[in-house]
Amino acid sequence: MRHRKLATTAGVLIVGFVAATSAQGGAQAQSSPRRHVQIDPGAYVLNAPRGLSTANIGVDRVREFSPRSHANIAAAGPTIPTWGSSTVRGGHTYKFKMVGRSPLVKQTTGTTTIPTEIIPIKMTFPSAGVTLDASKPDPNCLPNGSAAAYTTKSPVFANHSYKLGTASIGNVQYTDFFRRAEFWKYTKPGAINANYHMALTTKILPAVSVVANGFPVESAPCGFVGKIDFATWDTYVQKTLLPQLKAKGVGPTNLPIFMFYNVVLFQGTLNSCCVLGYHSSFNSPSFAGAFQTYSVTDFDTSGSFPGVSDTGTLTHEIGEWADDPNGVNPVPVWGNIGQVQGCQNNLEVGDPLSGTIKHVKMANGVTYTVQELA
Repeated sequence: MRHRKLATTAGVLIVGFVAATSAQGGAQAQSSPRRHVQIDPGAYVLNAPRGLSTANIGVDRVREFSPRSHANIAAAGPTIPTWGSSTVRGGHTYKFKMVGRSPLVKQTTGTTTIPTEIIPIKMTFPSAGVTLDASKPDPNCLPNGSAAAYTTKSPVFANHSYKLGTASIGNVQYTDFFRRAEFWKYTKPGAINANYHMALTTKILPAVSVVANGFPVESAPCGFVGKIDFATWDTYVQKTLLPQLKAKGVGPTNLPIFMFYNVVLFQGTLNSCCVLGYHSSFNSPSFAGAFQTYSVTDFDTSGSFPGVSDTGTLTHEIGEWADDPNGVNPVPVWGNIGQVQGCQNNLEVGDPLSGTIKHVKMANGVTYTVQELA
């Protein structure tokens, strides 16, 4: 999914940025951004950190990202269904919690259903005169529908037939396929949970308009790529956006997915780029401290990140959310594979295989990108 060795991270997908040098796939890279954009009334304003310079845009190096600590799964209120167990390796006991219900014991209800919401982000960059909107088609790079609409018909939410070797896993969603394959001893035909499934339902909520003051935009092989600060954005998600979405039914019992369109995150400085997606969690004050999970993902059509496109980032993050919802499930130390330089010791199932992608043609005729998971 990327063409350079990148820094160790947990809970995020990071890739190297390639500045546009020529047109690819028939799409022309635009060198002069539009200068006039319509700002939605009531749009939230994200201001760039003081002293931010655009001088380092396009630098390949990615610094190590140390994620903030994730909240423990609390009993303060209803949340997504989770189950826990432990395993022993090398004389050490590793306890973990995962989303869904346990495949290790007989389940009377075969399918666990978890509601999700896609919240498209309409990101306007006034200094460049560019708007990147996940709720609308892009005439140049995604002319036949919005990123959000494409995602609802992707392998994340639509069924497809998968195999594990020669064994048929079923006609299922991608994350359900991975969960069934992980615990194939318990989910295969004739096993105690042969009908085990973890299904995601989804709906698209109205777009959230954000004005990115002082943040940069670059021309890309197709269109533009915008960049915003990780900490500024994540603070907005937890402190402002999620509390406001409570009125629309978004809360700890479901998974909100905040969807960018050709917008990526940098980590403090522009030479620490680019994060295309992450999953996270916290104890929500809006719900008396209940455990809230969420994910942020870029739907990329810019061509700036070799191997990364459409739902590739989302499959990485939803797989990790399902297996490591609070980001702290411990595992024996591993590293120097995928996007990980050095060592990592948590159950982030997307990180070791960053760069290992497959393409899946769905019923709508669109071929989507998915990432393999460990």
